[in-house]
Amino acid sequence: MKELSSDDMQSIIETIKVSHTGVETVCKTLAAEVPFSVCANGTELATLMSSPSDLKELAYGFLLSSGFVASQENIIGYHFNKEQWTAEVKLKHMPEKSEFGKKLYSAGCGSAVIYFKGSDLPERLPAEKGMRVAASKIHQLLKWFKEHSRKDKLSGGLHTACMSLAGEQPDNIYYDVGRHNAVDKVLGSALCRDFNFEQLIILSTGRISSEIVYKAGRAGVPMIICLGTPTRHAVHLSSTMGITLIGNAKGNHFLVYTEQERVSV
Repeated sequence: MKELSSDDMQSIIETIKVSHTGVETVCKTLAAEVPFSVCANGTELATLMSSPSDLKELAYGFLLSSGFVASQENIIGYHFNKEQWTAEVKLKHMPEKSEFGKKLYSAGCGSAVIYFKGSDLPERLPAEKGMRVAASKIHQLLKWFKEHSRKDKLSGGLHTACMSLAGEQPDNIYYDVGRHNAVDKVLGSALCRDFNFEQLIILSTGRISSEIVYKAGRAGVPMIICLGTPTRHAVHLSSTMGITLIGNAKGNHFLVYTEQERVSV
């Protein structure tokens, strides 16, 4: 292996391609990852293998989706140490360790973890019913999302996520080696910008599993759109939490698995 160039997000290496016709030298783009630690009030909560971009948004989103904060008002300070890839967040109120809940490790992304408390579920039910989005706007969102999800296609190693307010065109896109991290970056950005979560739509290239639905539900997000097929438990949890889950968004169609009344045709 020979590294030809690199930056914070990716490297280009020279490698060998073996096929039935023979061997040749090719260039391949690889995604970068770093061990990013999130600390609150001096306590390390988790170390996430993540892409080294939008790390403040990742830290804030992780704190929100793991139940450590409910709004930006509880965050009073943030410091990032790049040498140690550590974020130290100062909170007004730091829960006792007995209040953290259980660590839930995800399938597929080995370093992804959230703090889970079963008691949170009834507190967040159901998601607000007020938002309705025209199917035509969802098609426009998907077209924009696919056109702007470029970096993941370069290396094949990045997940992409973005957010829309009630169907309006997104203004940013987030990349990460972990699909959970990409969603946390979206949630953290919305928290930093004081967006209304009851009007938020999350779009993701990654598979939607129950942990991602749980993250969205904890933040009060009413709609999730993914390009692939969600898991069975993700559909069940979306129904339980009153979240509209849209999947299999390919070509000129998509499937609305739950809470179909939010999509106007």
